[in-house]
Amino acid sequence: MSLSKRLFGWICLLHLLGPRPGITNELVRPRDAGELRQYSQLVEDQAVAVPGTRVAYADYAAIRRDFPGLASLDDSEIRTWLIQNAAFISSGQKQLDGIRNTPIPTDSTRTTSLFRPKGWNRSAVLEVRAPNGGSVIGMIDVKGVGHGTPSEDQVHAQLDRFRTIRGNVDALASLRTSDHSDGLMSLGEAVAETTRQTAAQRLFEEKTAVQETVETYAILSLPVEILKEGDRSIPAALYLRQAHFGRSHDLTVPKEIYEDFHGYRQKTASNTAVDFGGVLIRDARLQSHFGPLAGANPRDAQVSKPWAWGHEVAEAFYRRGDLEAVNRHLAEMLAPLGPRQVQPQHASFQARSLQYLALHGSKTVTQRLADVKTLREFSASGCAAKFGIAADP
Repeated sequence: MSLSKRLFGWICLLHLLGPRPGITNELVRPRDAGELRQYSQLVEDQAVAVPGTRVAYADYAAIRRDFPGLASLDDSEIRTWLIQNAAFISSGQKQLDGIRNTPIPTDSTRTTSLFRPKGWNRSAVLEVRAPNGGSVIGMIDVKGVGHGTPSEDQVHAQLDRFRTIRGNVDALASLRTSDHSDGLMSLGEAVAETTRQTAAQRLFEEKTAVQETVETYAILSLPVEILKEGDRSIPAALYLRQAHFGRSHDLTVPKEIYEDFHGYRQKTASNTAVDFGGVLIRDARLQSHFGPLAGANPRDAQVSKPWAWGHEVAEAFYRRGDLEAVNRHLAEMLAPLGPRQVQPQHASFQARSLQYLALHGSKTVTQRLADVKTLREFSASGCAAKFGIAADP
């Protein structure tokens, strides 16, 4: 038996004999910007702090697990940490104040760097630090952080267009409702994506041996609104998820779990499912909560119940001050699945992956991705079967 197989065998044995740690999703995460550069060409932009930002939702267990230095913090302290480290907006977005969004309040004394892989416009990755401004302890992927250098041409085009349509109500409405161009993410969209991602993860745990999703860390509600037609506006948000390497399409996903006619089943370099904005959950038990609205296109996620209800929940949090709206909604949406069920191979895979990859030492990104491939191959055939270890009773 090779050294790597013996190593993974021991990890399996330790898992079977000892307690299981918390489940992890994306297994290979960049520790800092330098490591992310090993895999992707990055554009660096500046972002400025947004005072008045609030935490609408947080997965405290996931945050404590992925950032062990925060393990001793209580929930309130973690909310403070999230605001200090992630409540930022790209400086370039301020140019669209009054055009695509309400004026963004900023604190120019607090700035940070955003790192954008090629093709990223409204999303970026940022480094996060230990409490009270300590050393870098990892990275977080942020969606809805605003336009920056990669999309500055889009910003200039919108500024030019706005100057030419002053007073034209219809033209202004057309500009403000043009898709994927405002640089932001609505709070309702963030709620819907969290709901779909969580549902997909639950179904993967129940139905597959090794498949994972990039996990949601938090939703931050910005004191900003996205301008729409007429007097209509909707609250904006930052969607925080696990940082990861790479992005491509055509992940193999059973159709009874989900379909994605818009994003084409996106995946990371470690073959983890990511980006659930266009995902349609297909599990029969969840159709009363995740299906299309009456008479709507069943292939369009933006006319589905998670989308519509997510925006209703956003209004409850933002305008009516219902601070538990998102947590309550998430529990209600997933209620038809009953208690969480995890296949033995899946739990084993995640547990030993967490143990092994948390101590990856000086390994390169390429080596770590190769390790995950090996872990998945071993787990797909069953940890116990691979090494002749008795399974859990």
